Amino acid sequence: MKITICNAKGGVGKTCIALNLAFEMKCAIITNDIYSPLESVLEPKHFIKVGTSEEVEIDPDLMPDYPDLADDIDLIYDLQRPIGKREIKVIEASDWVIVPTLADYIDLHVTSETLWRLQDVTDRIIIVINRTTRNDFAEAREQLSKSFDYPFFEIRKYEAVPGVFDRKASLRDVMENPSQLCKTVFLQFEAIIKHVRGW
Repeated sequence: MKITICNAKGGVGKTCIALNLAFEMKCAIITNDIYSPLESVLEPKHFIKVGTSEEVEIDPDLMPDYPDLADDIDLIYDLQRPIGKREIKVIEASDWVIVPTLADYIDLHVTSETLWRLQDVTDRIIIVINRTTRNDFAEAREQLSKSFDYPFFEIRKYEAVPGVFDRKASLRDVMENPSQLCKTVFLQFEAIIKHVRGW
């Protein structure tokens, strides 16, 4: 299975979601983020970092392609900006594309722009409203569903989610004395995994 996590908007939780899913699904991660914290968390055999246009200061469409890997290798692509021709190839080859966003105006606006671009490439898109509180999920879903008819998932704001970086473990393993919120967030990740696996 190949899953791409992308959004042209930074700071929406792409890498954190990628890491949580990779731990739970036993996947490797490929990223084009030159500042990725993943290399300090994952073993080299579970992580590939490819060059970016920022790193070499050239047109992203002139960068070499992502490595060709066997179809039976489960991968998560953690794609940062920009989305060029080589990222489009990855998206086309993915079983699912997860587009995380936060619920504020700027994030939703940039997410909409990303979704408009992606819908020309694939219809296997999942929208994740990340770090929600109170009515954020319902409001963001209402706003985006005016233009997009994709499955929506929620991940509540919970301080243990970024803790997977420090502990180098999945959210399941980070939960020592799980609160109701912790269980809720874990079940929200489980719902995403079940959806992409077709369960």
